[in-house]
Amino acid sequence: MTPREILVSFCEPVTAKGSALEGPWQQGGYAYASNRHWMVRMPALGMGDLLPRTPSHPNNADTFFEMAPQDGFAPMEALPGVCACPECRGTLFSPTGACPSCAGTGAFVHHGHTYDCAHCDGSGSTSQPDEGPADSKVACTACSGTGFDLDFDKLALYGTLRTQWFKPGYLHAIARLPGVTFAAGQGLGPAAFRFDGDGEGVLMPCRPPSFGSA
Repeated sequence: MTPREILVSFCEPVTAKGSALEGPWQQGGYAYASNRHWMVRMPALGMGDLLPRTPSHPNNADTFFEMAPQDGFAPMEALPGVCACPECRGTLFSPTGACPSCAGTGAFVHHGHTYDCAHCDGSGSTSQPDEGPADSKVACTACSGTGFDLDFDKLALYGTLRTQWFKPGYLHAIARLPGVTFAAGQGLGPAAFRFDGDGEGVLMPCRPPSFGSA
C-alpha cells in the first residue's frame, strides 16, 4: 500500500450518520488518522489533500504520542489467532461499494429537505471494493476497517501482548505494516508502534477480561 492508503486504513469508517473523525486530517507537519481505538500519524508532506483539523478532531493529538512508550520497541511476536471479517472478507472495505459521499444512503438532508446524492445519482453505490484508490472506497464498519473479525469466537475476544490486553484484530492489522515494531504501555496507558515511512501510532488497550472463578 502507498503511505496515503496506509493512513486511510486507520480512519474511522464512515456510516450513514457520518464520522466525527473523518480523515485523514492535518495538524502541524503531520497527517493523522484515528478510529478512537488507535491513532496513527505520518509526515504530511506528499500525502495530497488533507482535511483541516476540526473541533471533532482531538486538539491534543500530540499528547497521546507523548504518553506512549518512547523505548522498548521490538518486532511483534506471534499473535493470537483471529478470523477474517465475515462482512468484507478481509478486504478492509465495504462489500457493497457504498458511495463515500452519502455512506451508501443515496441521499442527504439539507435544511429539512432530502436530496438525491449527486455523486452516485441516488444509487448509494459507486465502485466495487477492489476498484479505485482507497479514498474512493468506504471502510468496512463491521471490522472498523481492520479486515479482521473483532468479535470472533467471543471467548477469544482478547489476547495478551507482553504486559497488556488487546483485541487480536487490531494487533493483526498493525502486524501487517511494513517494518513494524511494537512497545507495550503500562496499565491502561497507550501502547505504541512504529513502521516504515516515519509512521508511528498508539493503540489503546482493553481492561483485562474477567473469566470468573472456578
